[in-house]
Amino acid sequence: MMPPNSDISAAPAMTDPRARRAAFWGDGMNRQHPSLLHIVVALWLALISTHSIAQAPDFPQVFDRQGVVMLLIDPVSGQIVDANPAAADFYGLGRDVLKTLKIQQINTFSAEQVAAESALAEKENRNYFIFRHRLASGEVRTVEVYSHAFDFDGRRLLLSMIHDITPERDLEKGLWHYQQGLEALVAARTAEADARSRTVLVLVAGLSIASALTLALALAIYRLRRAQAEQVKSEAHYRRLFHSNPHPMWVYDLETLRFLAVNDAAISHYGYSRDEFLAMTIKEIRPSEDLPRLYKNLEERPEEGLDQAGVWRHLKKDGSLIDVEITSHILEFDGRKAELVLAHDITIRLQGENALRQSEERFRATFEQAAVGIAHVSPEGRWLRVNQKLCDIVGYAREDLLSQTFQEITHPDDLGADLEYVRQMLAGEIKTYSIEKRYLRRNGSPVWINLTVALIRGDTGQPNYFISVVEDISERKRINAELQQKLAELEQWYEAMLNREARVIELKREANALARELGRSAPYDLAFADPPGGNTTP
Repeated sequence: MMPPNSDISAAPAMTDPRARRAAFWGDGMNRQHPSLLHIVVALWLALISTHSIAQAPDFPQVFDRQGVVMLLIDPVSGQIVDANPAAADFYGLGRDVLKTLKIQQINTFSAEQVAAESALAEKENRNYFIFRHRLASGEVRTVEVYSHAFDFDGRRLLLSMIHDITPERDLEKGLWHYQQGLEALVAARTAEADARSRTVLVLVAGLSIASALTLALALAIYRLRRAQAEQVKSEAHYRRLFHSNPHPMWVYDLETLRFLAVNDAAISHYGYSRDEFLAMTIKEIRPSEDLPRLYKNLEERPEEGLDQAGVWRHLKKDGSLIDVEITSHILEFDGRKAELVLAHDITIRLQGENALRQSEERFRATFEQAAVGIAHVSPEGRWLRVNQKLCDIVGYAREDLLSQTFQEITHPDDLGADLEYVRQMLAGEIKTYSIEKRYLRRNGSPVWINLTVALIRGDTGQPNYFISVVEDISERKRINAELQQKLAELEQWYEAMLNREARVIELKREANALARELGRSAPYDLAFADPPGGNTTP
């Protein structure tokens, strides 16, 4: 720490109203016009003085980001309240160290020298002071100090802007005005009045530029504040979207993989409390066997834009597994590189898709492996889907059959009855029908089939397609035909047998009659052949 060797006696002069007026004079020995720093600092002071204290929230940004050395000083005690990074760099001391010092421990001027400089500044009507400040290295630098009093949270403080002018105040050349005496400096200032008047023209131009810059800066600050307000509004909007989103969402640290924020949907869906989530990493909601895939995905994720990471398995607090679709985006969260994740639970959807797929597989197996022909037929009669058994029945390849209609392969003698049934079904008069009919094979030969038809309608009742079940009954028809023929032959044989038996009975009757005529007994008993109660044969 530097030894205290001066006080804050210059503080009252810093708060003098005259200090608010810009005087961009040089020291009269080696500068003939105001420095650019003077104009910039005057611009800053003018801008501050024209804005109300209510606008102070922008001060920390200006204070911390400026390359100009700045100190906040208590005008009563001389305590350094705050120092910006530029001040820390200039003095070679950390900001925390600077805030433990008083300005008297940096300023090498005695109280008398401070008073003399204050009087000279007032005499020359300038709003800056020239002091000698000691750095941490022990080096002493000559500085211009621009100060202005402000209220900070109800506390009156001095904002001091410090400019190193040591190259222009080389002690070894004997140019330091306090070492040569204040009287000589006053005389030198008077001698340069003519040169100073020329500088006035530059000053006027500088002030004009400063005024224009002030307006531009004021407009820029207005636009900045409006942009900040819009940003705050936008951030609030997106915060609401995050917390009110019905899908689970979270933000996690890309380095540690720890959860940084979670929304209410994630808490409700996964079963963890917010505190539990924030004590976990994204690895803990995944099965251990899925972690290698997670690590690989983290290595290959895109650095910008949306990442459609696909379907993942996640573990809920109760140990149950769910399937989720992950969409994510890299962002900065509280100064850390993070990733925003939206998880869409598709467990029920996948279960439904699996059930549908299994049902379709069972239907396909039933459809293709059925012992009868099965087909889907459009309301106009075009084959939409056929199984191999139907192709075998009619002798067509599947592709050939799908290019035709059922009307084209139906026997002309049977088509009328079939179409009438179709009309009744489309009209809603019947729900199903069965008919025996003939198809014409590809080679032109007829094949008998038993056709059973049902109509599938859509949600609005419109006909979608027919389901036709076709059974080949050619063999049954052939057997029936043979049976009919055998029956006809049997009937013919039976009729012949009956005729023969009647002739035999007639001959026996004649024999019995002849025996009686000869006085003999009848040789044949024909009682069974005579009807009961009828005439007996003689």
